[in-house]
Amino acid sequence: MASTIIGTYPILNKQLSFIDDNGIQTISYVFTVRSASAYDYIPSKDDEYYGPNNASASTAELFDPTQSQTRSKYLVTSVNVDNLNGGLTQIIVNTAGTQNINTPPKIRIIPNYPLIFGVQGIQSVGDTTENPYKGYGYANKGFGIVATFITESTPSAEGYIFNTYSNRIMPASLRGVLFPTPAKEPFSYSYNNDTELTGYYSIYKGFICSETTLQRVGGVSLFQLIYSEAGSYFDYTCPSGGGQCQNSYAYNFV
Repeated sequence: MASTIIGTYPILNKQLSFIDDNGIQTISYVFTVRSASAYDYIPSKDDEYYGPNNASASTAELFDPTQSQTRSKYLVTSVNVDNLNGGLTQIIVNTAGTQNINTPPKIRIIPNYPLIFGVQGIQSVGDTTENPYKGYGYANKGFGIVATFITESTPSAEGYIFNTYSNRIMPASLRGVLFPTPAKEPFSYSYNNDTELTGYYSIYKGFICSETTLQRVGGVSLFQLIYSEAGSYFDYTCPSGGGQCQNSYAYNFV
């Protein structure tokens, strides 16, 4: 005997919600419809969606309107369809978005990045007091500083992040969360010994955003910025009779 569900279709069987550490909220809607009309209830990926009974409703009607300035759209990430007995179909629609696009970022430190001067309170590798402009110059004994955060998945929001942070110096903070403090501010310095026809040149750019990635999750873009030290140092020797000087790089991290 086929099972019978009494009610007005679509019937919402359950609604599941989860918010991760980055502030991304996933909402899953599990509902039942008559198989004959199931196609009408199947949204496409990346459609804006708020449940089978409110597919065309605005977010202001469904969520706290006082949060409208920090909320993203909720877009479909996947759909599962299962035919049941009795001419019924179960549909699961998974969506993702956020109630707060200004969720504080997660900042962490990762190894195996260049070390020039490092950050305050972490590095202790050798002694640089002989030449304070040279730094350590190790290729993989330093740290990268990673900031992970979300924004709306729109061209304007994503473009703002790329234009503001990519290939730029690390800010002191992001959304109220402090970054580690660099051991030295950016500088450029040159020294020339006219008597010996030698000298050196040092430029330190500080921690620069060398890697920018994004992952779109429904109506949210998950960004990751990786900052690492950039700079170069070289000694040079000039021929006594004039001509082109010869450079010898200790390191060149760009």
